[in-house]
Amino acid sequence: MSHPVRPPPRRVQPLKDLCQRALRANVHRIWRLGAVPHYLVSDALSHCDATQLARIERANPHITSDNEPLWRSLGAAKYPELRDLHARVAEGLAPAPSSWREEFCRLRRQGELRAQAIMERVRCKTVEAKQRRDARRIK
Repeated sequence: MSHPVRPPPRRVQPLKDLCQRALRANVHRIWRLGAVPHYLVSDALSHCDATQLARIERANPHITSDNEPLWRSLGAAKYPELRDLHARVAEGLAPAPSSWREEFCRLRRQGELRAQAIMERVRCKTVEAKQRRDARRIK
């Protein structure tokens, strides 16, 4: 006669782990942190995108300086220039920027300006092409 195999007993997860998992799953809902120490929310903040992190920092300016490693990671993931700068800083070939957040924002603004310039050129070319077509049209 065989006995049924029992699964191993489950280990009860600490409350801190459960709360951090809930924070990670709902990072889009995080707004004000109050007096919560940064080390308790840093794992959840590491799952934020740049827009979410900036929104949370605006509501909680006291955590801004603690988020520099997050901005460095976000910047290295999105911008090759920051990835290269991070590698040069790690090798001691370049000084670290005063703020990785500011570097990220600077590159984002440059990208937005570049996109606006491209859109304006396309708009001008479209208007010019329409004017040429209208000029060639038989009246």
